[in-house]
Amino acid sequence: MAFARLAKGDYDGALKYAQRARSLAPAYEMPVRLLADILNKSGRIGEAIDVINAFVASHKHSMALIAQRGHLRKRLMDVAGAEADLRSARDSGALTQEQAAAVDVALFDLAMSAAYKDFNESRLNEAIEKARAAHELDKKAEAPVGLIAEAYSRQGRAQAALDELNRYISQNKASGRLLAQRGYLHRAMQDLKGAAADFEAALAAPDIEPSQTLPLRNALAEAAKAEHDSIMQAELAEVYAAIAKRDYARAVKAARALRAKYPNAEAPLFALMTALTKSRQVKAAVKEADAFIKDNTPSSTLLAQRGYARRATGDLRGAIADFRDALAQPALEPAQVKRLKLALAEAERANEQGGSPVGAPATPLQQALNSGYDALKAGRPDEAVRAAREAHSLDPEAEEPVLLLLTALLRQGCKAEALAEANRYLASVPQSPRVLAQRGFMRRQAKDVSGAVADFEQALKYGLPADQKPNVTRALDEARYTLVAEKAFKALAARDWVSALRYGRAAEAFPRADEAVFRVTIAALAGLGHTDEALRASNALIARGKATGQAYAQRAYLRKTLGDGAGALADFVKALDRG
Repeated sequence: MAFARLAKGDYDGALKYAQRARSLAPAYEMPVRLLADILNKSGRIGEAIDVINAFVASHKHSMALIAQRGHLRKRLMDVAGAEADLRSARDSGALTQEQAAAVDVALFDLAMSAAYKDFNESRLNEAIEKARAAHELDKKAEAPVGLIAEAYSRQGRAQAALDELNRYISQNKASGRLLAQRGYLHRAMQDLKGAAADFEAALAAPDIEPSQTLPLRNALAEAAKAEHDSIMQAELAEVYAAIAKRDYARAVKAARALRAKYPNAEAPLFALMTALTKSRQVKAAVKEADAFIKDNTPSSTLLAQRGYARRATGDLRGAIADFRDALAQPALEPAQVKRLKLALAEAERANEQGGSPVGAPATPLQQALNSGYDALKAGRPDEAVRAAREAHSLDPEAEEPVLLLLTALLRQGCKAEALAEANRYLASVPQSPRVLAQRGFMRRQAKDVSGAVADFEQALKYGLPADQKPNVTRALDEARYTLVAEKAFKALAARDWVSALRYGRAAEAFPRADEAVFRVTIAALAGLGHTDEALRASNALIARGKATGQAYAQRAYLRKTLGDGAGALADFVKALDRG
């Protein structure tokens, strides 16, 4: 009868018959297993474990019962107890094939849960170790491999991450998600052919969801375009190498050849203008810009570059006109606006004083940054990524190229790659406040709240610009609250009343504390037997106004426990009314 009632979802009826069966045959295990199963399905997991514990302590029992207890402990997040039971049951060799398979799955889940927890709390070495343990349990599973690779990437160990992915993909049929992960890694390592191949394979995979398709298509287009542009970039590199060696004649000659080869591209023009300026042919640089602008629509970067050159020749009115035209273009990045306004103010001041030209033409670094901001404004994040990487290569310790790169990658939806780039930069420039702040926001979005807190604290410590401090301070407060509140909720779920009370009260101290953490404190007080104090706290919560139905239901149970039937009934009615 108990099995029949259970099959119909009648847990109360099933429980009644299971308890009767147990009383009739107290030495038999089957009623115990059935009773624990019914309690579990009724949400009374702690009671289910207590039933098994009582039987195990006084009767001979099977390893299947120990496995059942392990599964229940897993649900209560008693990781150590669950793992001990499940391993003991598995190692006994007494389980059926089906039972053993279920135990292996549960052990794998426990290992991966622990690995993800370490990863989210930035304990990367521990996350790698636990993910490897999970991989030993299931050699075909992808999740451990993806997590190990992501942890290596966060550590700046791109090659180790790639080796991990390559080993798995060479021996197994990889999902589109894992192929995409390797594609982004290839791209970060500048292996554009490998990235394009992985993105194509990922798009063809059946498991890729619609929300992932557009970012992958954009990434594929970027990789294909970047590979196509790599020839021009290599040729441009020769021009800039000649400039670096002060072989300006060779630089001018090579740049002119590129201008002829790519007549509608601005990058060769920038290289030619730089070579001409370095060889003291600034007027010739202006003429080259004039010729290009006559037949093409100039970017704000080109207008600014010609403005710098005009300023250097003493043509202050022309420089002012170019800076104004550049500023008039829509959707400029804040950093670009700041530089242009400064250049415009200098030119206007010099013009009013009738003075000589001030300043100098834009440097290659400024050119690359301006190109990147222009690309972002035009909705071409792939070009912005390339410009940012070029700017970063010109000054590896500068913040702005990295911030531009992170912005461009995030606009492409490449969150993991952006985080890896921030990690690489901070490994060599650990006191960069703006990059620390940006990584903090990325970590927060990735649910790595502990890492976000650390980054926000460091960013504020190392002199974050004043206009960014309020936003980061606010984000730090939110992240700290989230950490404490999560600990409170986890302790409540595990019925660890002491910890739930401690963390609940700590969360209540934050100005942004919501009703849920107050209810944790109330539940913890009740769990510790302090029902009167719990009721006082519940009254205070509801007195604040705008209490939810859950708050009223919680007070109803407290009142019922204390024998206030009328009050409990009133609260239950209110709870139903509030939903």
